[in-house]
Amino acid sequence: MAIIKAVSRGASLKHIIEYVTRTTKTDEHLVAGIDCDPRNAYDDMMLTKKVFGKANGRQYKHFIYSFPPNEEVTPEQVLANAEKLVKETPSLQGYQALIAVHEDRKHLHAHIIINSVHCETGLKVQWSKADLADLKKRCNELSKAQGLSIPVKGQSQDHAVITWTKAKQQALSKAMAGQYKSYYLDMANAVMVCKSQAVSREDFVERMGREGFRVNWSDSRKHITFVDAENHKVRDSNFEKTMKLSCTKEALEAQFAKNAEHIAAQQLSQVEKQPEIPQVPIAAESQKAIVLPTAKPVRAEEKAELHPKRHYIQKRRSGSKDRGRSMGR
Repeated sequence: MAIIKAVSRGASLKHIIEYVTRTTKTDEHLVAGIDCDPRNAYDDMMLTKKVFGKANGRQYKHFIYSFPPNEEVTPEQVLANAEKLVKETPSLQGYQALIAVHEDRKHLHAHIIINSVHCETGLKVQWSKADLADLKKRCNELSKAQGLSIPVKGQSQDHAVITWTKAKQQALSKAMAGQYKSYYLDMANAVMVCKSQAVSREDFVERMGREGFRVNWSDSRKHITFVDAENHKVRDSNFEKTMKLSCTKEALEAQFAKNAEHIAAQQLSQVEKQPEIPQVPIAAESQKAIVLPTAKPVRAEEKAELHPKRHYIQKRRSGSKDRGRSMGR
């Protein structure tokens, strides 16, 4: 499912543009600019600020448009969708934007940097909760039109962060922006991926192990605890509250059953789609019994002609016997 959200400002405009355009994270054809040259986005945006004397204060708006790892979407599609969403947002029209799709993580995501100063009027960008709600609504409509999954209220929403403290919110926002590595997000991502693929408790634990995480799942304990290589521990209830990632025992086992049922249905479909081997009819002539010619009896004269020497020997033996019988008489 596609998620689009506003990110709290942290870095300077120059730093954030340098970050989102790094060649280790994106490619030149996956970077686009709206009303600015993507190769000189910082200079173009700063020029607009200076023209209207608004180089200080709020510098930009930052959005992240992301997809889960198992979503069948291309980087080019993510870029096109992000451009469409920005251009069709009334509150953002006339503001320079830089969009860069990142492929360095398991999930595709695009960073959208909006200049805070309008390039024609010089007005600062105004953004409200209603604007964000409208943007999310159009994001869902776009996903639905393209056959992509959409988030459902009350279900897990990948990369959605809700925290009870401002410090935690800022820390996770910076991590999602790629400004530093977060064990929490890495662990949540692993849980999400393994949950969508595993067909049993044992399979889930094994998959998490391959991702570098240990799963403490005991029948005698209510909660599941996830542990990384550095012994950082996170409970399933924590992911539920912060990430809306449902990974309780009941939720996981229900998902395992769905995954197993889906795999079984796919296997059955593949078997049904296999072409039948055509039966080659056997020609009627080939089904007839082969009748061998009956051997005719061979007369003595014919035997003599075929084997004259053997006949001569038999005849002499026969004559000797006849003479012996005569003498005996």
